[in-house]
Amino acid sequence: MEQRVNLEKRKFLLITILICLIGTACLIGSVYHSNATNSSSLEHADYLHYSDGEELVRSADVIVEGTVIKVTPNQEINVSKDDEVPISHLFDVADVQITQVLQGDLNVGDIIQVKQLVSDGSTYKKGTDGIFFLIDFSDFKEGGLPYSALNPDQGTIKVVEGKIKTDNSLFKNGKDKKQVFENGKDKKQVFEDIKKISLKKDQSIEETEETEETEETEEITLTE
Repeated sequence: MEQRVNLEKRKFLLITILICLIGTACLIGSVYHSNATNSSSLEHADYLHYSDGEELVRSADVIVEGTVIKVTPNQEINVSKDDEVPISHLFDVADVQITQVLQGDLNVGDIIQVKQLVSDGSTYKKGTDGIFFLIDFSDFKEGGLPYSALNPDQGTIKVVEGKIKTDNSLFKNGKDKKQVFENGKDKKQVFEDIKKISLKKDQSIEETEETEETEETEEITLTE
């Protein structure tokens, strides 16, 4: 009889512990969901920085010259792929009208949006002309997201009176080994250099794809 009572007590204790654990898990999930839904992070993002101009060009999905025609500050944008668990951050969003397309599937005259975390400071001002090295988020989720510069320091290079103007040490102090973006360089020469690097990049991608296709075909043939 005593053993049966002890067994019943143990069962009750186990059930009580399980209920407490489930309740705690639900509470944590609820808090996480609430924080994710209402999050407007002011943290700085971590960015890759590039050792020379060629590396910068190769890393961009899209490269355009354009003019900032409008800046909308403090826009809350959901950057989560899962709409059921939104993660929102505050961005300044610049409308950029394209004057030259150097890499990517865009057209002169198009107006694109480029976002920047508010916490990274204000890079974009209305009337600014520049070369924009961008990450394409159009396929990130349904409806897409605005473009982002590769990083706040190197992702946008100003163009003033037809020449490159930048305070970034990589370009200003001659550290750009390829001298693609040497400070004060004529923008037309810069455009030519960018297109040459982009062409090499495209050829390299094509060669890689051809090699992969050949290897895949050989593998299928051997299997058969």
